[in-house]
Amino acid sequence: MRTEIRVVEGEHGEDVLEVTAVDVHQTKLIELEVSRLLLIDALTGLASRRGLEQAWEERCAEGAARMAGEAEAEPPQAWAVLAQIDIDRFGVVNAGLGMVAGDEMLRVIGERLRALAGEGATVARMGADDFVVLVSGLATMADAYALAVQLVGSGAEPVRIGVRDVYSTVSVGATLLEQRAFGSGARLDEHLAEAHVALRAAKARNGNCVELFAEGMRAAAQSNIETHSALRHGIEARQFVLHYQPIVDLETREVVGAEALVRWQHPTRGLLLPSEFIPLAEETGAIVELGDYVIEEACRAAARWPAGPRGELTVAVNLSARQLLSPELVTRISRALESSGLAPERLVLEITETSVIYDLDGAGWTLRLLAEMGVHFALDDFGTGYSSLAYLVQLPIDRVKVDRSLVAGLPRTSGSQAVIAGVVGMTRAMGFHVIAEGVETEDQIDALNGLACHLAQGFLFSPPVSERRFLRLATRQSPVG
Repeated sequence: MRTEIRVVEGEHGEDVLEVTAVDVHQTKLIELEVSRLLLIDALTGLASRRGLEQAWEERCAEGAARMAGEAEAEPPQAWAVLAQIDIDRFGVVNAGLGMVAGDEMLRVIGERLRALAGEGATVARMGADDFVVLVSGLATMADAYALAVQLVGSGAEPVRIGVRDVYSTVSVGATLLEQRAFGSGARLDEHLAEAHVALRAAKARNGNCVELFAEGMRAAAQSNIETHSALRHGIEARQFVLHYQPIVDLETREVVGAEALVRWQHPTRGLLLPSEFIPLAEETGAIVELGDYVIEEACRAAARWPAGPRGELTVAVNLSARQLLSPELVTRISRALESSGLAPERLVLEITETSVIYDLDGAGWTLRLLAEMGVHFALDDFGTGYSSLAYLVQLPIDRVKVDRSLVAGLPRTSGSQAVIAGVVGMTRAMGFHVIAEGVETEDQIDALNGLACHLAQGFLFSPPVSERRFLRLATRQSPVG
């Protein structure tokens, strides 16, 4: 109860003493409840980001008290672990089963993390499908690492959603701290950044694993930031160039087309191969913009190519998963064809199994629209995926590229011959073209001809070269290779 007393003027001008009593108990209860809710994630009942910050502040206060001798000293080798956990491919669950199913998965994984972390741990949901676990008071560094490993187990069992079991895995990035760090002004944001860097490393290993933060990761992350900025600038400044690897008819050794492969003409580092920038472009989303550039340049180049001995040359361009799932892909390719004047039948878009596996219906719809325009499609890396056959039936693909790992086994490996023979027989029966990748020896050509695979590309004929050198190869009258 709060009482207020004041003097006010009465009806006839006299002084009147006014006493007001206010019951603030309910107001205080509401304020306390609001404060409590700010510390809790409404969906999972775990700590919120503010709740994690409060738990960190409490540990820092305890650490400072111990260092000042105001509390019992920590064991000299006490450790803590701060881990960030992300559900692998969570977007697929949301897209395929709906947000209600996604919310249920978040609740179940959150409860599993709480059980694995144990009493006294702080488990927080930071937003979307990101969780953070903070556990202190562990006896050794090995104990801290063991706990981080255990957290991967939160995705070991399927999550029951309605009448179905949904399988997912988790990635864990962790940083290990000595307990005394809490008394030395350790900052939560810095250590969260460390855990996040480690998480990205776990994701790069395809998830379902744990990575520990190491100082070298920080340097790598900073380098990635710098490379990403340079990548964006490089696209705007048109620092990327295309090289072309001939596709050859093995019977006549004549060039029938080319695969366009992008290179980065970096202003200080020289010519960079795709392995040095494509992974980062895919991770950051810059691959869509870069992919548009490659398609436009490839179409523009192919449109000015003279015919080879076998007629009009085709140009093949790789599509990333992000490009394939972009709703604007059809418009972009249509625009590139129209502006360049290239006939759609001369453009081949190469896709991989992994680019369509998570949204086969969406990818199929996009590919069918492009196929109606006349564009062709090749399934790349064929023979390496577990379900490639399904895509030959469900998608408008008319050519397959036998993976170089199979070609490398020719002619000495009977297994490679058997697989390629099966692939060629099946796909040719469906009316598809078959192209062997990575051809490097005459013996491989003899084996491929014997297996009725008559198109190939590889270093035996030519590595990826500039447009000018490619055209010299493509228009020559003598055999290539």
